Amino acid sequence: MLILALFPILSYYPFFSELISIGNTLLLVFLLYVIFAHHKRIDYPKPFVTLWIFVAVASVITAKSFKVTLLIPGGVSFCMFAVALGAIKPFFNIQYLRKYTFIISALAIAIFIVQEFTYSKTGIRFVALLPMDPLLYAGMTYKELVASHISSERSCAFFCETAYYAQYLLISLCIELFAFTQENKLFNVRTVILAIALLASRSGCGIVGLATLLFIKFISYNKKLSFSSITISCLFVGVLTYFLGGWITEGSGNFLIERSAEFNSDTSSGYIRTIRGYFIYNELPSFNKILGMSLNEVGVLAESRGIYEQGTGFISNGLQSVLIIHGFIGLFLWFVFLTIIYKHTSLIGRASLLLLLSLSLMESVYLSPIMLILLITAQTGCKINKTNRMV
Repeated sequence: MLILALFPILSYYPFFSELISIGNTLLLVFLLYVIFAHHKRIDYPKPFVTLWIFVAVASVITAKSFKVTLLIPGGVSFCMFAVALGAIKPFFNIQYLRKYTFIISALAIAIFIVQEFTYSKTGIRFVALLPMDPLLYAGMTYKELVASHISSERSCAFFCETAYYAQYLLISLCIELFAFTQENKLFNVRTVILAIALLASRSGCGIVGLATLLFIKFISYNKKLSFSSITISCLFVGVLTYFLGGWITEGSGNFLIERSAEFNSDTSSGYIRTIRGYFIYNELPSFNKILGMSLNEVGVLAESRGIYEQGTGFISNGLQSVLIIHGFIGLFLWFVFLTIIYKHTSLIGRASLLLLLSLSLMESVYLSPIMLILLITAQTGCKINKTNRMV
């Protein structure tokens, strides 16, 4: 659980080579331990096996030339993700994950506050990245990323960008809100801290993710609401609305308004992450629209059509990534697999899937550590009995 909690952070630091990260190395060591030392059985639901077989076959069929990586079922990224999904499941413990993610989130929030303070006083932001080169992020060196952080309008603690900081806080908030529903609380001190930190991050995905989780919480808690709970909740929402309204009109919220205006520009980050992928998918040959196309070939095609520049890094949100890489059939199989999980999992699992969906509409989360944590949480179901032990 500690490796899983650290995975979103360590996946951007190289392990002797930029070909593999520290996070992937630790995960690989754990997988070898599971397979050879602990002899745990790795099994998957049939819908996921069907998806994996399709991805493996489609990647071979659609490849324009032979590569050694085609011999790995589904390719390196998908195969690694799939094996991790199966191997971590028998060891999954929501209590430990809750503990580690909140500790890391609290540390990140503290560093975020220091960064905001130093920036407001000196105009220079304190950078908390480990001095390792090259960082496995957007092809940037350590010095280049540090330079961008120093002059950035937003802090991001020890994450590579603010969106990743917000996504991690959302995981911690999701666990706090839904994993231990027998505590019979609408919210606690931890959830309030995380919610305020998400608002302070000024991250679009953070705000949307927060709204998603709070909506699920109020809906799921509806049957348990007493008069006193309703009164306290209304007061909390009223105070939050008052300060949020002031935050927007006073200037801090103007940043989010400016970000929303990005959708009118085809070179902006918001447009690239949420809209451009659909135009790229529309340019794919009919055969590839059904079975998908590798990202390298997609980049070349999109560049020839004038809707993508090589060297800028291919970015698309999670939903678009599935549609482009695996085609319509791949998207359908993912939908079937996630729908079955949603029907059979518990509240924490459903909240995790809905959070994953909201993030997938805005951010490049496909096969990411964030997706791995949310999907494992949903797949295990997190069924907890009265003694707070997962069963």
